[in-house]
Amino acid sequence: MKKYLFPLLILIAILSGCSTKSPSMITHVDQSDGRFDYITGEALSDIKGVVSVREDGFRDQVSIKGKKFDLAIPSEISDKKLRLKVALKNGQKTILEIKLPKRAVIDSYDNFADRMNGTMNELDENTETRFPLTTNDGTFIAADENEVQTWIHVRDSKLVGLSMTAGAEAEEELAAIIVSFILSYEVNNDKVYEAFNNFLDSGKTTTVTASGYKFKFDHGDNRVTIDIIKSVD
Repeated sequence: MKKYLFPLLILIAILSGCSTKSPSMITHVDQSDGRFDYITGEALSDIKGVVSVREDGFRDQVSIKGKKFDLAIPSEISDKKLRLKVALKNGQKTILEIKLPKRAVIDSYDNFADRMNGTMNELDENTETRFPLTTNDGTFIAADENEVQTWIHVRDSKLVGLSMTAGAEAEEELAAIIVSFILSYEVNNDKVYEAFNNFLDSGKTTTVTASGYKFKFDHGDNRVTIDIIKSVD
């Protein structure tokens, strides 16, 4: 029996060493924003570094704080994969593959701009927000009027997400944009208004899906934030 003992101990040591090289990680993907996919992760010990590589080779900036990391990837209209190389301060390393499901398209951008501008013209002549008739792909501030900053996220000339941030004095401008979207895309207004009122009363993040569109109401940096995306079929 003794002649088997030493090889057995070596085998146990090798297996034990292998088990410590791939640390356990918990990751989460948040796609409730109109512009980005947010990826967060947490390890059992402090993180030394994270390298994020998209399918096209682009590397994104990753924020690290202790055992946690987070990053934001522009939303896409086709399924994507993200490779993360994680190194911990204790020497452990691991490679993660994160799936980023495709986003649904709200509309072609030019049709969206035409619809929204026409509706806002009819709704309230005092509303100053207007969308440019043409735009490039990317994430842009489409309008910044009456304390409402309106963002658009465009891929392949299609609108993927619409986001607004508004200050305390922006009620009328913000309401005009939301109502214009509801009218332009025949959204169930009762569900949206109820969710928005609940958000104002509770101050808590509120999400509602109405007529195939998802509305998220939230707070950030003392401003109201509203995201509108299309639900994936």
